Amino acid sequence: MINVNNIFSPELKSEILQEDLEKLSNSFKLLRETTDQVSNEANSTANFLREKLHDTTFRFFSVIDTIDDLVLIKDEHGRWKTLNKFGQKLYGLRPDQFMGKTDLELAELFPNHAEGLHYCNKTDELAWNSNRFHREIESFSVNGTVLHFDMIKTPVFYDNGSRKELIVIGRDVTELKNSQIRNKACNDALNNASDNIIIFDNSETIIFCNDHMIHEFEFQNHQVIEGKKIDIISSGYRTDEQIQEIWNTIRNNMPWHGFSRLKSFFGDPIDGLVTILPVMNGLPHPAYYICMIKTKNYCSLIKDKKIATCCNRPLDCFLVADDKLPCYLDHHDDK
Repeated sequence: MINVNNIFSPELKSEILQEDLEKLSNSFKLLRETTDQVSNEANSTANFLREKLHDTTFRFFSVIDTIDDLVLIKDEHGRWKTLNKFGQKLYGLRPDQFMGKTDLELAELFPNHAEGLHYCNKTDELAWNSNRFHREIESFSVNGTVLHFDMIKTPVFYDNGSRKELIVIGRDVTELKNSQIRNKACNDALNNASDNIIIFDNSETIIFCNDHMIHEFEFQNHQVIEGKKIDIISSGYRTDEQIQEIWNTIRNNMPWHGFSRLKSFFGDPIDGLVTILPVMNGLPHPAYYICMIKTKNYCSLIKDKKIATCCNRPLDCFLVADDKLPCYLDHHDDK
């Protein structure tokens, strides 16, 4: 075996060692420069991402704080993380009062909201269990006023399927809900009225007909008459001039009264006293018209001139006719 130490002189070995040390030193220097560059780039990227995140977060909160909808974000345990300005004003809560608390914890702290929060907690679970958004109308009381919100709850999950957060968006539909309640009450009242009642618009289209009229005029159901022109109940005797006179009256926001001859679904004549009331609905001209038809014993009253006497109106005013609006009794028919 060759002994290396015998091949190279001490001077040569020292020179080789010096070269190796220089190479090693240069390598460490390059490594340090590369590490510093990577670190600087990483810091720059991190700073950029932090700035972008801050900017995005700022814009997110700016957006949700300017909309007139409730926006609430809860964590996987149902603890409140984010509530926009609208929601804070609605509940009357500051961030330090709701941050990190669940619905049930808030219900104990704020009994005025307890009923709504307990129900909210139940619908949260429905959203989590559905694995998709859950939507329904939720009602709760604020300062003695019952509010109705169209709530959409969307669960968000991690890749492994575990819960991450719940996003809640609620739109105030109190006015719409109250309008529906009022409309139902009005419909119930109209349907229980003893008169025949129809409502039509300026295009002469029937938009409502009560149950009493469906029965007395022998229509099978509401679909048969609603959406049809008003002349579906006209007996067809009237002139264009008479029709225009009635339109001129009601379009000038004045009621019209008259004794009328109409027809049933099968064409049978039906006589009665008609009152047409224009409804402005906040517009400069009537938006639609309510027509009330009394059909009981009015033929005999008209012939005895009792209607004109009790209404303090001349008899002729009840003898104006129409073939597109409810058709009124012909002058010749009354003679």
